This record gives sequence, structure tokens and C-alpha cells, in this order.
Amino acid sequence: MAEAKKLLAESGYDGTPVVVMAPGDVVTLKAQPIVAAQLLRNAGFKVDVQATDWQTVVTRRASQKPPKEGGWNMFFTNWAAADVVDPIVNLPVNGKGSKADLLAALDTLKKKLKPDDSLLIHTNNHGGHNGTESDLCCYPNWDSLGVAAFTNKLAELPRFRCLMVMMEQCHSGGFNSSVISKSTADYTSIASACVELNNSNGGAHFDPFARDWIAAMTGNDPYGNALAHDPDTNNNGRVSAREAFDYADSVHDPFDTPVFSQKNGGSACWLGEDLVRPFRIPLWENLNIWKFWPEPDPLDLERRVASVMPQIEEVIREFEPRITSLQEEYENKMTTILKKAAKGT
Repeated sequence: MAEAKKLLAESGYDGTPVVVMAPGDVVTLKAQPIVAAQLLRNAGFKVDVQATDWQTVVTRRASQKPPKEGGWNMFFTNWAAADVVDPIVNLPVNGKGSKADLLAALDTLKKKLKPDDSLLIHTNNHGGHNGTESDLCCYPNWDSLGVAAFTNKLAELPRFRCLMVMMEQCHSGGFNSSVISKSTADYTSIASACVELNNSNGGAHFDPFARDWIAAMTGNDPYGNALAHDPDTNNNGRVSAREAFDYADSVHDPFDTPVFSQKNGGSACWLGEDLVRPFRIPLWENLNIWKFWPEPDPLDLERRVASVMPQIEEVIREFEPRITSLQEEYENKMTTILKKAAKGT
């Protein structure tokens, strides 16, 4: 504490009160602002603890105005271990959440995406509709990012393998058709919590549609409990974009109106790496690894696969020229057949 006092004195602090929002209706958050406020006072800060409820905190935190104009300096929240133990549901915040930051993040992908890469985009919480198009609500002050601006940025990305989009915010279904048409990915899918002109339902800890979609992908709910049923309906050992949507849709909140769109077989994309790329057949399915090794531990499986990667890469190098040739022949023949079907001949 002595060091904190010293640093505060050196900083030139002018005595402006630090505004701490303290929600009294969330048991797990009641004590934190009180304890923090006292520690700040001990260090030499003036502190204004403003008692409120959690919904007011959620609304007010969007403001970046000075405290005297309705802004704030500090509030507290927390995560349960079950919320962050899995990387897929761990939600660290490392950006400002502004429209500019989101578009900048997409810009960084222009130099990073490779032809065999997959990209997952998930948006959550608040969305709106201006009478013409849906939008995402961004910081600060509910700044809106409309469908056109968002998907035009997607259209600037280089060609890559798979784009999987999952949107939970209100009016999210308004993004579906434009995401599909503007995507530069070979395979694209988008799952949205509601149709364009509808709102989606929220929750105190998790928004239902996003919670259930993620639960389908991870194999358990946020608290580690079993799912209502197995989302892997084709029993191939992985959950696809379509299967995750179907699971979320099957248990969806009555308020939600989930909608799914895809192109070029994007519904089959999944959150994993395809190690045998020429035919884009995952190693696990191609070799039916589950037959030889029922229910492997994921970390053990990763270590074992890593140990044989040199052999796998050698086999790929040996067979890739022949596979590529067969792939072209296969695609040409399938295209001919499909064109005939389209013409009704």
C-alpha cells in the first residue's frame, strides 16, 4: 500500500472522485466494489460508490462520457470457472468493441488468411434495425455497424476455405443473405438467433441461442452438464455448423426464431483441423480412428498426432500430385453431371 500511495502522489492526482458502480442485486458482485473502494481510499483516492442494479450497470457501461456527464470509472464483473475453462467459450476482451476496432480486426485478416484456413465470427448481445437493414451495436454509445458495411469488409478478404458465422444479437437474421453472397470462402454458413425483424432473447449470464450453439460444439453446457441430446447426428465424431445450429434450434427459447443459411456445403464446416487436405477429408474420418481408439482423450490424441506429423506430411507429399489430378477429374465429371441435371437433360 505504501508503494501505491507513493505512485499516486507522483502521478499528480487532483482529487477527482473515482466513480465505482456497485450493483446490489447480484450476490456474487455485491462485495467486490465495496472492498475495492476501501482499498482505493487507503491508497489516497477519493471514491464515489454509486449503488445501483445490474441492468443499470449494463446500460451505463456503454457510455464513455466523463462521470459527471453520466459516465463511470470502474465496475466489477466475474466469470465462473466453467465459463472460461474451455478455450471455445473463454471470452477474454482485448479490444475496445468499437466499430472501428471490429473493422480493423477484419482488415488484419487480409494478410493472415490462407487458402486452407477456417474463420469463425461470433457476435453477441445487442443489434438493431434502421428500417432498411440490421446492424450490430458497438461501443461507444451504441454506434451501429450495418449489414452492408460489415459484409463489404468480408468481401475484401482473400479466398480461404471455410467461414462460419454465428450471430446472437437482435435482428441478426438480416445479415444472413449478405454474408452468404459476399463471403470469399469456399464454404460458408451463418446461424442467427432470429429472423431479420425480430429481437432475440437475452439472459443474465448467457444469451440462450449462443449458449446452446456453443454447447453443441463443446459437448456440454457452460457448467459441464450433459446436453439434452447428442448434436452429432451423423455420428462422425465431430459437430458441424449445421448440427450445432440444429441442436440450438431444437432447444431454443420460445422467444427466438433461429435461421440458418449456407452455400457450397458450408453447413459441414466444423471447428477443427483437416490434416489430409487434398480431398478435404479429416484424418479422423478418413482413417476411422474411433474404430481403433474409442473415445480418445483430446490432449493425448493431439500429442500422438503431433508425434507422427512428419510421416503424415511425407505421405501427403508422395500422394498429393496423384490426388490433385484425381480431384480435378472428379470435379470435372461431377460438374458435367450437375449441369445436365440443371438443364433437365
